[in-house]
Parts: sequence; C-alpha cells; structure tokens
Amino acid sequence: MKSSVSLNRRQFLSLGAGLAALGLAPAGFAAKNQTGDAARLHKATRQNAGRVGRKRITQIEGSIPKALNGSVYRVAPGLNNKFGKPLRHYFDGDAFLSAFHFENGHCTHHADYLATRERIAEQKAQKMLYHEFGTAAPMPEDPYADPPAFKNVPNVNVMHHDGRLLALSEGGAPIAVDPQTLAVQGEWRFKGTLPRMASFTAHPKFDHRSGEGFAFGIYQGDPLALVAFRMETDGRLKELHRVPLPYYAMIHDFSLTDQYMVFSVPPLYIDIAKLFQGSASCIAETLTFAEKTPVKYLVLRRDGTGEPIWIEDQPGMVFHNGNAREVDGSIVMDSIATPDDSVMKLLYSAAKNRLPEYTQNQLMRLRLDLVNKGVTRRDIITRGFEFPRFDDRRVAGDTRYLYGCGDHAVNHMLAGRLHAIDLHRGAVKTEAYQPHQALEEAVFVPRAAKGAENDGWLLLQGYDGRRNENFFDIRDAASLKRQARLWLGTHFPLGFHGNFVPAG
Repeated sequence: MKSSVSLNRRQFLSLGAGLAALGLAPAGFAAKNQTGDAARLHKATRQNAGRVGRKRITQIEGSIPKALNGSVYRVAPGLNNKFGKPLRHYFDGDAFLSAFHFENGHCTHHADYLATRERIAEQKAQKMLYHEFGTAAPMPEDPYADPPAFKNVPNVNVMHHDGRLLALSEGGAPIAVDPQTLAVQGEWRFKGTLPRMASFTAHPKFDHRSGEGFAFGIYQGDPLALVAFRMETDGRLKELHRVPLPYYAMIHDFSLTDQYMVFSVPPLYIDIAKLFQGSASCIAETLTFAEKTPVKYLVLRRDGTGEPIWIEDQPGMVFHNGNAREVDGSIVMDSIATPDDSVMKLLYSAAKNRLPEYTQNQLMRLRLDLVNKGVTRRDIITRGFEFPRFDDRRVAGDTRYLYGCGDHAVNHMLAGRLHAIDLHRGAVKTEAYQPHQALEEAVFVPRAAKGAENDGWLLLQGYDGRRNENFFDIRDAASLKRQARLWLGTHFPLGFHGNFVPAG
C-alpha cells in the first residue's frame, strides 16, 4: 500500500473546491472591524460561571452512547473581570475547570474555580493582588510596599498523568488537581525533577505505541534555554536536551515523530526589559513580533542524543500543530500559521467592543529536510482552521483524519464550525453552528481501544447566546452527525483545551 506523504494536486483542488463551496476558503481574507452583536457574543462566552459544583444533566436531546464511559476535563480562563476591573486579554482570568463524567448513558457535570494559592489570597483580600497576563494589578498605595507579582494561572490545558490531573499554564509549573473532587493539591514539579526556573508546556505529547510521554519547558535562568523532557512512568522527568534560545519565544506546541521532537519557534518573543523600563506593565505588553524574522523549527532527537537541528521557514506566527511523521529522511508535519501577529492583537481585545482586523490562518503540510536543513515543500490544506485534534493513538504515524474548529460566521474571535478533513482523499466534512452559537475544541474519543481511526466520537462544549446557556455535543466522528446534545442549565466560560480520560 502506497504511503500518502502529502496531498497531490488533484486532491488539493478537490479539497479547496469543497471548502470554497462552503464559503470557508476564499483566496484572501482579512476580516474587517466588527461591532454590535458580534462583540456581545464574544463577551457572553467569557461570562463568569453561572454556577459551581455538581449537577446531573437531565435535559438531553438524543441519547448518550452507553459505550461512552470516562471523563472529559476542560479548563478555561474563568473570569471577565477581577473585582470590577475588566480583564483585557483572552489569556486572563482564574482557571475554571469543568468535568463531564459519563457512565452507562448518563452524565454528571462538575465545575469549579481552581483554588490556587493566588486565587485564595485575592478572594480573601477582595482585590487584585497579582498581574494577569494582559491586565496589570493596581500598584499599592504604600510606596515602600512590594509591587504586585506575576502569577501562574493554569487555564490553558488539563491532562491526566500519574494518577492526578495536571492543570497547565505553560508559564510555570503544573497545578495538581484531584480528578474526583477538583480540589487543588498544589504545585506539581514531577517529584523534584522540573527545574525551579523552568516552565512546563501546555501541550505534552504521548506516544501510545511506546507508552512514552514527552514535554518541554523554558528555563528562565542564564542562559535562557528550551529544555526537553521525557515523562517517565514513575512520574518523574528525564531531561533530554537543553538548547540555548536567542530570545524568550512564545513556543506553544510541538510535534512528535518516531525519533524526533519538532518545535515551532515563532519570531514573537517576550521582551522583559520593557517591564524594567516602565514601557510595559504586564507580560502581554512586552510581546514583540519581529515581522521579518523567519519561523524556526528546532528538531531534537527524542532519545536525548545528537545536536539540535535548526530549519528556517517564512515569517509568521504558529500556535498549534497537527501530527508529524518521518518519510524518507524528512519530517512531514501539519502546522497552523498566520503570516503576521494579528492573532495576538485579536486575543488582546477581550474587553473591547471593537475587534481589530485579523489575517486568516493557514493549515499547512510542511516537509522538513533534516540533511540540508530546509523546508522542501509547503502545501496549504485550508484556511480558517484552529485547535487541530486527531486520534491520539496515531501520534508519530500517518494520520488520515484531522478535526478542528472553523471560523465563526459573525465573529472572528470565535469558532462556529466543526471540520473533519480526510488528508488522504482531500475531502472535508463540515458542521456549521448557528450565528448565535460558539464552540470549543473537539476531542476525539475512540469507540473501542483497538477500533479504526475514524470510529469514535467528537466531544465538544459550546455556548448558545439566545439561551445564555452552554451545551455539550456528542457527534459521530465519521459523519459529524449529532448523537446527543446536553444542555447544562446555565452559562460557563469557554476556553482552549481539554482531554478525555477513559473510565478505569
């Protein structure tokens, strides 16, 4: 059987035609400034939670598959203001964790704010004591008092590892959480093996064939460096590489192949000097985009040997990747990029009524030549595609199906479509939600442990603006047909990432 390395011309034309027919892939796109209902819908998805605690879900359209047993955990920035002060950035807000527990056709929803040390202190003081990522805390009236500190907010992703949930921020260490009670157990440093001045990624990767986990962090000492880890089965980290970095780049995701870890290093970096110079009051204000500097791919051997390989590409901004694999001495990987930093300006518009212009992103398939250290092929699969997910059992292998969110019809801050792309045939299925609805990332769950790649469900949370209420959809992954919609009874903040943990 011939291996499909990348879509051929006919397949790309077929895929592009299908997307164009749906209005998803214009030749060029830059959304205009938006006001009115669009901005209100975005703000509605960031409301403080309507309730906390446990609730058995009883309002269900369709039926929950009895074979779906386990828990979906999702985390989100959970506040749109802090004691009356509007939070300006989409990354701002104490972590809000939701758990959807499925058992024999029933669902219990459990949600709460994570009681981190910083949140407890601020709730007790009833005022903002720490800087958020994009919103500065007020300076103390006493000129001799210490200025507000920066805090570790685990509101980006959540995973299950070594018997506990780990809520992830990528700005610091994970926060350990009890999977049943959602009680915070404290900062987790992998039994003392995460260096004190190192952060931990929000996107660890697991090779389900070998059972190995891999991760990275940014060592914030001297010299500044990317540190790559293997996640051992005993809960510890094994340092594999420490690679000096030229600047504090916002490295969000990476890809895993049989032999390599591949990091996308964008020319967007944190310029800490701005804080000391007084030209910035929070981390978001220090971000600097070098528009003429290329994205660089850092390739490291996952066995900890060898020298780093650096490969340069076009300038742009990269957050998320799909899968990657090795083919004839090269790495073929799927990645999402924008040619500028407009997405960062968009994320900094959380409290604004007017959304800035935004250049639509591109889902690309790249071929990285490890010998000549160059990008030898770059194919655009589609545009307006984010939060890519695939069958995690296929990590480092040939992935046929890629799932993700598509741009909203009204508000380009939000997602309003669910896509399933067949990367072998060049075909796409799309489920468009209503303009008054928005959705989160979809998580693929296999129907059976050894089932086919596309045989399973897509699980995702959404928000309905007309009802001011969240819902949770269960869809067949192959057809995108909805099997159940669970109405949650009130509104909850939408976030970025989450994962499924099978029962037992």
